[in-house]
Amino acid sequence: MTLFLFDLIHLEFWGWPIAIVASAGVWWLQRGSRHQRQDHFQRLVQDTPVGMILFDPNAAVLASNQLALELLQVGTEEELCWRAMRAAWRFWREDGTLLAPEEFPLEQVLLTGQPLRDRVIGIEQPDGAEYRWLLINAMPQRSPMGQIEQVICTLSDITPQKQIEAALQHSNRRYQKLSDNSPGMIYQLVVQPDGLMHFTYVSSACEEILACPAEPLLDDIGVFWQQVHPDDLLGLQQSLWKSGELLAPWDHTWRIQIGDQLKWLRGVSGGVQQTDDTITWDGLITDVTDRKHFEERLRKSIERERSIARVIQQMRQTLKLERIFSATTEELRDALHCDRVVIYRLSADPQERIVSESVAPGWSPILQSSPAIGQLFTPHWLQIQANMDTMGVSYCNVSNIYDAALEDNDIQCLEHLQAKAYLSVPIFCGHQLWGFLVAYHNASPRTWDSAEVKIVLQIGNQLGVAVQQAELLERTQKQARELQEAKEAADAANRAKSEFLANMSHELRTPLNAILGFTQLMGRDRDLSLEYQEYVEIISRSGEHLLSLINNVLEMSKIEAGRLSLNETVFDLHQLLENLRSMLSLRAQNKGLALNFESDSKLPQFIKSDEGKLNQILINLLSNAIKFTSTGQVTLSVHCTATAAGAHALWLAVQDTGPGIIPTELQHIFEAFSQTATGMQAHEGTGLGLAISQRFALLMGGQITVNSTVGQGSSFELTIPIAVVAPPTPIFAPAQLREAQKRAAVPVEWRMLIVDDDPINRKLLSKLLTKQDITVQEAGNGLDAIATWECWHPHLIWMDMQMPGMDGMTATQRIKALPGGAATVIIALTASAFEEQRQKILAAGCDDFVRKPFKKEEIWQCIHNHLQVDFLSQENSSDRESGLTIHRHAQPPLTPDLLLPLPPTWLQQMHQAAARGSDVCLMTLIAEIPPPHQHLTQPLTQLVNDFHFDQIMALTDRSMLSPENR
Repeated sequence: MTLFLFDLIHLEFWGWPIAIVASAGVWWLQRGSRHQRQDHFQRLVQDTPVGMILFDPNAAVLASNQLALELLQVGTEEELCWRAMRAAWRFWREDGTLLAPEEFPLEQVLLTGQPLRDRVIGIEQPDGAEYRWLLINAMPQRSPMGQIEQVICTLSDITPQKQIEAALQHSNRRYQKLSDNSPGMIYQLVVQPDGLMHFTYVSSACEEILACPAEPLLDDIGVFWQQVHPDDLLGLQQSLWKSGELLAPWDHTWRIQIGDQLKWLRGVSGGVQQTDDTITWDGLITDVTDRKHFEERLRKSIERERSIARVIQQMRQTLKLERIFSATTEELRDALHCDRVVIYRLSADPQERIVSESVAPGWSPILQSSPAIGQLFTPHWLQIQANMDTMGVSYCNVSNIYDAALEDNDIQCLEHLQAKAYLSVPIFCGHQLWGFLVAYHNASPRTWDSAEVKIVLQIGNQLGVAVQQAELLERTQKQARELQEAKEAADAANRAKSEFLANMSHELRTPLNAILGFTQLMGRDRDLSLEYQEYVEIISRSGEHLLSLINNVLEMSKIEAGRLSLNETVFDLHQLLENLRSMLSLRAQNKGLALNFESDSKLPQFIKSDEGKLNQILINLLSNAIKFTSTGQVTLSVHCTATAAGAHALWLAVQDTGPGIIPTELQHIFEAFSQTATGMQAHEGTGLGLAISQRFALLMGGQITVNSTVGQGSSFELTIPIAVVAPPTPIFAPAQLREAQKRAAVPVEWRMLIVDDDPINRKLLSKLLTKQDITVQEAGNGLDAIATWECWHPHLIWMDMQMPGMDGMTATQRIKALPGGAATVIIALTASAFEEQRQKILAAGCDDFVRKPFKKEEIWQCIHNHLQVDFLSQENSSDRESGLTIHRHAQPPLTPDLLLPLPPTWLQQMHQAAARGSDVCLMTLIAEIPPPHQHLTQPLTQLVNDFHFDQIMALTDRSMLSPENR
C-alpha cells in the first residue's frame, strides 16, 4: 500500500490530478484510528508538491503539510486552525474585489456540501508586493450516513502562471490598441500551395480603408479583389505572386474604387513560408491618396517651374525682344499643350498689334494676315475679381467662348482665330500696361487649371521684365555711346593737357638749366667784382626759387590729372637722411639755426618704399621749417616700429621752434594754394608743398598730421608702411675696392658724348666736363648719336630724352641693341618734372637719370657711380679757384682666376678677337657674359676701349690653362 501511494504522488508530480492522491489518503485514513489516520496522512502528504489540509466538519484542522502553511502564510497548525475556525483571512477575487467570509472555499463546501474545483483566490503578501495566487480544490468526505466527516483541501501556487497570463493579456491589449490606432489596416494573409488566398486577420481599420467590415473579408477574399481598380488588378496579383515566389519583401501601390471615390492604397509586408508550404503575409495597408494627390500637384508644379525656367533661360540668352517673344510663345505652347499663343502690344491708337505667334500644326497663322487688328479683344479689359492673382493682377480665363457672355463682335473675332477657349494675362512694363499674352485652345472648350494660370501669369510677368530690361538696355547703350563720346573728348583733353604739361616742363626747365648752369660757372670766376658776384648769387637764388615753383605747379597738375603713381624701390635710408642733412645744413647755418637729425639705433638701413616721394616730402617739411623759423632749431626724428602683423612702419617728425600756426589755419593747411599768415608775409612759395606732400603720403599708405602751438613751434609727423630688406651684396667688398685703387692702371682718357638738341645745354655740360680733362663730343639728335657711338665708342653718353626726329629713348634702345652697346653707360637728361618718367626712361635702357636743371654735383655723382671715378673739389689757396682732382676707382685688376668660370669656347673666341684687334667682336662677346659674372663686363670693356688687346690676350691665354699647369 505504501508503494501504491508513492506511485500516486509521483504521478501527480508529473501532472496527474491531485484528487487521486487525496482519495488515496482518505482511503488510508478510514482504516485506522483517528490519531493513526492523522499520522499516516501527515506522512503521506508531507512531501507532495501541493499544499494539503484536512478539516473536520467544524473547520478544525486535522492535518496539513508544511507547504500549505507556507502558502497560507501561517507558522503553525494551531495558527492555521485558529484562522480557519474564524475565517480570519483576506482573500481576493481575480477582479481585485475582496471575498466575504461566507465565500471562502471551506465555508462554501461545508455550506453546500458540494466539492469546490479550481477556485482561484489571491492572498496578500507580507512584504506588500503583488498577490500570491492560489488554485484551491476542496473535496468533502461523507460517512455512510451521508454526513460530512472531513474536507480535504489542496492548494497550488499559480502566481507565476498568473503573471504570465497578465503579461500576455497586457501584451494583447497593447497590440490590439496599436492595431486599432494604426494609420492603416494590419492584416495577415495566407497563401495556400495551390495559390488560394484568404485573410486570417484584419484590423478594425479595414472599415476606414476599404469601407468594409472585417467579417466579409475574413470569409471571402473576393470582396477585396472586387474593390481593386480593373487597370491595377493584374499588377497587384503579379506583385504578390512574385514576392511569394522569391520570399522577398512586398511593396506595391494600387487603386480601389468605392462608389464614386477613387483611392490610392499602398501595401507592405513580408512573406514567411510555413512548414506546410503555406506562405503567411503579415503587413500593413495604408491610404496614400493624399500623398498621391500631393505628388501630382508637385509634378505639375515641377513641370510648371521647368516650363518657366526654360522660358526665362531663353529670355536670358538675349536681350533682343524678337528672339525673346519667339522663344516664349513656342515654349509656352508646348508647356500648355494648346493650339496658339500670341503676344499683343498696345499701340497709341489704341490698337493691339501682334508681335509674335506660335501655332500648332493644322491651324492657320494670323500674324502675316493681320499685323494690326483693331480693338480685337474687349475681354482683355475685363476686371473680374474672381480672376485676380495674389499680386492683384487681373486676367481673363474663358473655358468656353459661347458661355462667357461675350459680345457678338468679340465672338466673331475669336472665331476668326478658330478659338474655343482662351487665357489672357497682361504684360506690364514697370507700372504701364504694355500688352497681353494670350493662350488659345481651338479644338474644343477647355478648363484652364490653376497651375496653367500660374504659368501664364509668371511668364507674362517675366515678359514685362524682359521688355523693361530691353528698353533699359537701349537707353543704357545710348548713354554709353554718349559717355564714350564724352570720354573720348575728355581723353583728348587729358592728352592735350599731358602734352601741354610735358612741353611746359621742357620749355620752362630747359632755359632754367642754362641759367642755373652758367650761373654756377660764373660764380667760380674770382675775377668778378664783389658786386657782380652778389648779382650772380641773386640770379642763382631766384632761379632756384623759380625752379621750385615750376616743379610744384607741374606736380600738382599731375596729381589733379590723376596721373600720380607709386614707384617702390629698395634704397639706403641712412644715405637718404645723410643727403638731406648735407643739402639743408648750409641753409640752416646761414639763418643761425641748429639742424638736428635724431634716429633710433635700430633704424634699418635698407627699406622698400617710394624713395623719390619720401625724399620730396622731407625736403618740403624741412625747407618749410627752416624758412619759417627765425631762431632756435629744426629737428628731424626718425623711428621704425613693428606692427602686430609683422609689418613695419616708418615714423618721421619735423619739429621747429618757429612762430606756430593758429588753429583756424590748421584746418586748411593741406589744401592746395593755401598759405598761413606767416607764409604770406614771407612772400615765398605757392602753397602747394604741403598739399603735394599729403597726397604723396596718402599714396604711400600713410598720412601727415600736424600739431602746433602759437609762439612755440610746430610738429609735422609722417607715418608710412615700409618693408625692411636685407642689404644688397656688393660686387666688391670695401677692402677689395681700396686695394684695387692702390693698383689702378695707367690714367684713362675718358670719352663722353653729349646728345642734346639745345646747343646751350650742350655747351654748359661740355664746359663742366672739359675742365676735368674729359674728351667730349656733341650730337644734336638721336641719329647723330648712334653714328658717333659707332665710330668713337664713348665711355659714357649724356642723352637728352626729348629731341626732334629720333628722341633719346629710341636712340638709347638702338645703341644698347648694338654689339658692345650694352657696356656703354647712358645717362638720361630730361626736363620732365614727373617722377613716373624716370621709370619709363630706365625701362628704355638708360643706366641713370638726371633731371634738368642739374647741378654739377649730380654730374660728378653719376660719373662716380658708373665709372668708379671721383672728382673731388679742392680749394686753391692762391687764387681761390676750384681745382678738381681725379681719383680713379678702378675695378680690381682682372686675373685669370676671375675668368676661369667662363666657358672655354668663349675664352678662346676672346683670345682670337684680341689677336685680330677686333674691338667690335670683343664688344659682342662681352655682351654675352651671363648675369652671374656681369661684374667682369666693365673692366673688360675698359680694356677694349683703351685698346689693350695685349692684356686681353694674356688673360685669356693664361686662363685657358688648367690651375695645375700654372
